Amino acid sequence: MTIKQISLFLENKFGQLAQLLAILSKAEVHIVSATVADTADYGLMRLITSDQQRAYKCLKEAGVLVSMNDVVAISIDPLAADFARVVELFTKRGISIEYMYCFNFVAKLVLVMRANNLDAVREVVRDNNLSFITDADLMAF
Repeated sequence: MTIKQISLFLENKFGQLAQLLAILSKAEVHIVSATVADTADYGLMRLITSDQQRAYKCLKEAGVLVSMNDVVAISIDPLAADFARVVELFTKRGISIEYMYCFNFVAKLVLVMRANNLDAVREVVRDNNLSFITDADLMAF
């Protein structure tokens, strides 16, 4: 089971992030999680919102370079030991985590990850009785 994540490029110039957030504000979407990584020329923003389709459409219509892709979101207890245990489950299966970020959601820690093999990630989650976060869960935010 996967959720949709929005990725967009930001120019490294003053006010760019504020403009993008204004677009999302006007669309009345709730930001559940956001992360920005930067380079010398641009930033890469990854977003999870309460309504990915609406957020994507508004950004696209505004001329923003945006894409939507699948990621896995897993709910765990917010303890370092649980985080370590879950990462170790993937490591033991030979799954390479390309990137990961976290956010709190209903008193749980949600791990959002992109990995080299999403099917194997799903198997690990199912085999170890971990809980997926779904798009429907996010719509309730």
